[in-house]
Amino acid sequence: MPLNLAETLLAEGIAPSPDLSHQVRKLGFFREGFFSYADAIAGRLGLSVVVDPVLLTRAFLDWRDEFLGQSRVADINRRDYMIFSSALMLYNLVRHRPASLDLQHQGHVLASAGEVKRLEVFWPEGLLYTGYCLTTLDTVLAQEGEEPIHLSPLIAETATWWSFRENVLEDPTRAIGFLDLFVGAEPNWDMPCLAADRPAIRGLARRIRH
Repeated sequence: MPLNLAETLLAEGIAPSPDLSHQVRKLGFFREGFFSYADAIAGRLGLSVVVDPVLLTRAFLDWRDEFLGQSRVADINRRDYMIFSSALMLYNLVRHRPASLDLQHQGHVLASAGEVKRLEVFWPEGLLYTGYCLTTLDTVLAQEGEEPIHLSPLIAETATWWSFRENVLEDPTRAIGFLDLFVGAEPNWDMPCLAADRPAIRGLARRIRH
């Protein structure tokens, strides 16, 4: 895959913190981390991203309720539940849309070259939301001693992002499946918000029962 996109999305890591997997469940920590990541990515891409703190808070609170409400299945496959948690956050960011591109920079974007710049033209917010979720996931997995993420080549294909954007405009829950695709996990397109029905969790649960 072109390194520009992967390097840009994952370049700005989440600040190290003890017990990060629990810290990310706190609103203050989340807000600080998201604003920091948004500013860093905007700076790298030469854009100005405006974040609505009220919508950002709503996205977080909805994510936390959904995440904690299904945590009973986390121990079945901890790594996959961490992926699910990140995908669930992406879904809520896409649904509440707390960030927006300052359109006065569009001329700069259109004049720029490279895969990332072309993606910025039609969906810069999608890059921001996805990059934040992937970066947080990668950092938490590392701290928890889990296998790191391995980004799929699909993440560097413009057609994938067009499909991603069109699908989530119709149904924001599909963002969960797209993040799964980006990290090489098997999506559950029928019921993406149900952790217990994820292939990696459901299959392991069956083996445990038998």
